[in-house]
Amino acid sequence: MERAIRFAICLIIISLMAAPAIIIISLMAAPAASAATYYIAASGLDSSSGASKTAPWLHAPGMTGCSSNCASYTPQAGDQFIFRGGDTWHTSTGSPIGLPWTWSWSGSSGNPIYIGVDQTWYSGGSWTRPILTYDNPATTSQPSSCTYADDGQTAFSLGYGSSGQTYVTFDNFEITGWCWATGNQSAVTVFGGNHNTLSNCYFHGWSMSTAATGDNFSMVEGNLPGGNYLLITQNVFDGSDSTFGTNTASPHTGEVIYNTGAEVSFNVFNNVSNVMVNEAPHIHDNIFENVFEPLNDSPHGNIWELNGASGTTGEIFLYNNLEIGGNVGVGFDANFTGAGLHIFNNVVVTLGNTGSSTTANCWMIEGGGTQSADIHNNTMSTGCTLPRMVTNWNGAVTFENGHYIGYSPATLATTYSACCTYTVTDNGGELFQTASVASGQGYTTSNNYAPTSSSGSTVGAGNNMTSACNAMPAPTPTYATNPVTSCKAGFQGVTYNTSNHTAVPNAAGNARPSSGAWDVGAYQYAGSSTPQKPNPPTGLSVTVQ
Repeated sequence: MERAIRFAICLIIISLMAAPAIIIISLMAAPAASAATYYIAASGLDSSSGASKTAPWLHAPGMTGCSSNCASYTPQAGDQFIFRGGDTWHTSTGSPIGLPWTWSWSGSSGNPIYIGVDQTWYSGGSWTRPILTYDNPATTSQPSSCTYADDGQTAFSLGYGSSGQTYVTFDNFEITGWCWATGNQSAVTVFGGNHNTLSNCYFHGWSMSTAATGDNFSMVEGNLPGGNYLLITQNVFDGSDSTFGTNTASPHTGEVIYNTGAEVSFNVFNNVSNVMVNEAPHIHDNIFENVFEPLNDSPHGNIWELNGASGTTGEIFLYNNLEIGGNVGVGFDANFTGAGLHIFNNVVVTLGNTGSSTTANCWMIEGGGTQSADIHNNTMSTGCTLPRMVTNWNGAVTFENGHYIGYSPATLATTYSACCTYTVTDNGGELFQTASVASGQGYTTSNNYAPTSSSGSTVGAGNNMTSACNAMPAPTPTYATNPVTSCKAGFQGVTYNTSNHTAVPNAAGNARPSSGAWDVGAYQYAGSSTPQKPNPPTGLSVTVQ
């Protein structure tokens, strides 16, 4: 009996000793918190669960004013934060105040954090984007002062430079109402970090006071190293309702992208003063319309100016872009020293910087390098040089299959200029037309010089460049769009839907034949009564001579 009692006591002691170990093992085996969806509305409460459309938060984590359950939650990889369409978050006045907004959490590869919308959830009669506003009224004049001076104020930030967040998508917001009263560098949104996406947003309604000394309140900034990746896609940056936005010549306001972005695709840039000064080596399928010189900004405006860092990331690609109207000091300036440059399927229509020194700056190559550039299947109608080789650029450039309208004399040498040692190879396939001959065949400003008939002179008149496309390296790191595929098709581009301010990718360009002649210029004719062409932007005014 005594032995039995002792044995029972031993079992109890062993069980008690083992219990903590069992608990520890159970805790270690507990699964990590799973991704979840949270909802944010202007009528919400931060003390709510946030887990449903009927119990939304008033703020998202990181927003000014976030409290209670909103403040205590730590975002996880794969989370979604859904804002109700049509609601507004303010910076200076009104309710709710939600800006500035600093986002301090990262997603992961395959599980990005999504900050955006569900278009089935909205206030009002139909879905519109949620709004982030600086609270200044939109004006096309230059106010004597800002109602709320926003110098130094950032609406949304992922952090600056390489220390910013990673794998975050910021999608489908309307951002408006900023006003700057000085010349201090400021930014509406800041996208540091890596592997982030800015998509489907609408930036508009900014103003610059008469006291401001410079036009440098950027819409997107990040100070990214050349190898970091930010996808800027399907956004609209439209200053039509902003200071000088109704001007049909310089000056304009609105610096868009500064020192950030690796792939800039399917965006609309309209009525701005300075589109890009950055290290983005992959720019395609954008509309650049009515870009004019800035006020009180030195030295000049740009469509795109590369400042050298892109050489560390490999090849540079410019394709399927539409330049239409405007007059800036520099169109495209590839200032780099490494890798190669590939320019194809671009359409340049009535770009206004003809005459004076700006004529030679429509397209530029510089930087002291000895790399190569291939320029093929572009449609040019301006008389601008393509390119101007400057600043001791000593590389080799190859031309092929260009459609040049209005160049005189009708020789390739009239399409470029240079200051230094360089090598030019003409592989042929170019077509030169006067404006009247081009117009008579259907190549006009109204359809951005797309062919309208199989009898057009561009159809079947070019060289087959399939092997050259196949040999073209894919960009590194891996981008959302592979330019090698686009090289073997005609112009695609993007359409600006002004009714809802969205950038809509056009149908994929017609495939060019793997054997046999290609069409000259940016387009590949469809072979039917419906030509492949971009939908021209609204509000365009041109004079056909």
